[in-house]
Amino acid sequence: MVVVDHDTGRLVWVAEGHDRKTLQKFFDLLGTERANNIKLVSADAAEWIGDCAMANCVNAQLCLDPFHIVRWATNALDVVRHDIWNTLRKTGLKGEAAHLKGCRYALWKNDGTLTERQQTKLAWIAEHNKGLYSAYLLKEQLRLVFAHRGETAIRMLDDWLVWARRCRIPAFMKLYHRIKHHRTGIIASAVHGLSNGLTENCQHQDPAPHPHRLRLPQHRQPHRSLPPPPRRTLPTPTRPKHADPDASGGRRAVPPVFVESGPPASGTLRSHRLTDSPVPTLDACRHAVASSGPLLEGDP
Repeated sequence: MVVVDHDTGRLVWVAEGHDRKTLQKFFDLLGTERANNIKLVSADAAEWIGDCAMANCVNAQLCLDPFHIVRWATNALDVVRHDIWNTLRKTGLKGEAAHLKGCRYALWKNDGTLTERQQTKLAWIAEHNKGLYSAYLLKEQLRLVFAHRGETAIRMLDDWLVWARRCRIPAFMKLYHRIKHHRTGIIASAVHGLSNGLTENCQHQDPAPHPHRLRLPQHRQPHRSLPPPPRRTLPTPTRPKHADPDASGGRRAVPPVFVESGPPASGTLRSHRLTDSPVPTLDACRHAVASSGPLLEGDP
């Protein structure tokens, strides 16, 4: 259980448990003098919370949380939708039942947050099922009560009670009696603008990470050097037996051929490497060597 100060927004008290005995522990710690100085108390519509708070804070006014009130209407709307869906299935209209099942998110959402597709689904409901669309409008009208303050909010709530009493929708006629029973607390919440938003925020904050969810960094020990990760060996392509003549750009690799290039100097090699010429034949090489005489001066 969580207690928050509306003026400062600070967390005042927290304890395990959710019952009147646990809440009474807070008022025992608070004391009678300080409890009498409290003017407004916000809570959900649980009877034991209101009874315990009003018994200890005699000068306070109970304000019921708007979120819980609107959720009552949303639950009633879902009951209406589910009943109509079952009726369509039992009468053999499975196509309409499947389409209605896909409209539930459009019915749950607020009117100002609907997408274009969801607005189309609501238009289909308004055309083919007036009762379900009336239930949707009742839910939205009750939500708009808390968007106003003062006499406007009171008048809108009273108009909603008249509408719900005459709507002939069983789920909302049952909700009418519940809203009428808590009318004073609902009006106080609409007039003063109090809600349980602060306590809900405290209760739904992300808890501390559990030990099994911790991610600890892994540090290398300075005295231990880890081996490098193994490298993946790539397969070596096999060389073809016959080289492609076009593999080198359309020209074959020319082996070095030594031929005479002019009058040689004494003791020098008379040769040039022909890299830009076509490969000579064996007979041409023999003829070139025989006609050039000895390669070195003094050779026979």
